[in-house]
Amino acid sequence: INEDSGSIRLLKNLENNGLYSVTLTVKAQDLNAMNNMEQIDTCEVILYIQSYKESGPIFLTEGWNQIEKKIHLKINEEAEIGKPIIELEAKNPETGDPINDFEMEPHDGFGFFRLVEDKIIVQQRVDYESVDKAVFVLEVKAISPTSDSFSTAQLIIEIMNINDNSPIFDKEAYKAAVLENIKPSETILIVKAMDKDAVKNDLDNELGFSKIKYSLSGPSAGFFTINTNGEIQLAKNQSLDRERQAVMKLQVVAED
Repeated sequence: INEDSGSIRLLKNLENNGLYSVTLTVKAQDLNAMNNMEQIDTCEVILYIQSYKESGPIFLTEGWNQIEKKIHLKINEEAEIGKPIIELEAKNPETGDPINDFEMEPHDGFGFFRLVEDKIIVQQRVDYESVDKAVFVLEVKAISPTSDSFSTAQLIIEIMNINDNSPIFDKEAYKAAVLENIKPSETILIVKAMDKDAVKNDLDNELGFSKIKYSLSGPSAGFFTINTNGEIQLAKNQSLDRERQAVMKLQVVAED
């Protein structure tokens, strides 16, 4: 390794050495660290050894290697239709020439994705709340036009949930009759709002896109409180007087 540039070069022939992969630990050190402090960081570099006689194309797309042959991709739901989500890259291992011929299975991309030349695009709206699964597994093939050989990659597309739905009340208006001598601990009425953002896994639950907070506004809001269950009650140290005000109007806000 070049201690200044970080470039790694081969020192001797790897032929017939029985290696399939090599893992190196690379250390970077700050030579100008102050106060005699050792400032270093390390990382692992994994080199996969490919047989020279193997003529199948090599994918250059990040994540693929000769052992796992997988490409992981995360996209947000509601991705723009017609927009590429990944550009496939491959080369001939012997000549280094780029490969421009690709195929995809299934050809229809489960109805959501389509291969256009070297790009996979979104061809239909992907709604996290309505799709049957959050992970799609496709197979893409890079084909060498000179040697009739090919290589495959398993493309794993994970659909990520976004906060794209607002809460909606189950009624446009609520009405309730209440005695003027009601106590603060008594429930006057319960409002209910729903958020369509799905909760399909622990991450969705942690993000909390479907969790709702209620609040009250309006001239009479100070007389009442509302809890996380949508229960409206008389506020502490408040009382109602029908002779002074027979009808009280509130606005309830459901907030994501």
